[in-house]
Amino acid sequence: MPIAGLSLEPLWVFLNNNASVTTPSVATTYYGTAAHAPGQQRHTLGGRASFRRGLFDGTAEYYWQTGSMALGQSPNRLHINAHAMAFEGGVTFADVPWMPRVGLEFNYASGDGSANSCNGQTGAGCGGNANTFENLYPTNHILMGYADRMAWRNMVGYSASLQMKPSLEQQLDFRFWVFRKANNGDCWYTASQGCFSAPTTATAANIATSNSLYKEIDGVYTLFFKDDKVAWQTGLSYLIAGQMLDQLAAGNAAGRGASAVNSIWAYTQLHVNF
Repeated sequence: MPIAGLSLEPLWVFLNNNASVTTPSVATTYYGTAAHAPGQQRHTLGGRASFRRGLFDGTAEYYWQTGSMALGQSPNRLHINAHAMAFEGGVTFADVPWMPRVGLEFNYASGDGSANSCNGQTGAGCGGNANTFENLYPTNHILMGYADRMAWRNMVGYSASLQMKPSLEQQLDFRFWVFRKANNGDCWYTASQGCFSAPTTATAANIATSNSLYKEIDGVYTLFFKDDKVAWQTGLSYLIAGQMLDQLAAGNAAGRGASAVNSIWAYTQLHVNF
């Protein structure tokens, strides 16, 4: 039975990477799972539902990954079992000046608790499984912060947002993010899907015990002109280091001593639609 305002989008993606697994380019290492790793057959099953009616709009996504991943020096294969989800909803006050929209968002992608002990050559310490979710797309820019410090892999993300339209040609977007690891035994993966920080349980002296990565505050302004064929955009992100980074900077699990340095990221761009 059709429901007004509801859209359903089922998805199946099959990744078949037949490249040989050689040393040192292995599917898994002691420091996480390589993106689009060689020697794997990975199925992604799931879908997206979106709903819009009156003031409210929302989306829900869930994906499950299964298949197998090769090892470098063993005929055995790791069983892939990973999943990810995203939920976002908001309310738009169309009759209020600047048409503000207030939204909340939650993102999750599984990690692998054996990543810090898994030998990608022999399979020792891997537990027979590869549980790190494979980010399907090359970048998460905008979707998980404008500063591009987070992939949809081994993560938990919470967000609150405020969007406004001062005029038909102008848009303002403000967001606050909290990012954490889903599993301390796996990497912190950046938007490029590479391992930015080794598994916290594998760091020297086991000093980084927290899964708190960072908080991010984003502000973006967009101006459209030439009948919306040209747009100028500028943005600023402020990243506040979390407890894990403080522990690493201080060299102890208590985080006493030197603190991690917060950072600022800014950009401006002009794009043209033909």
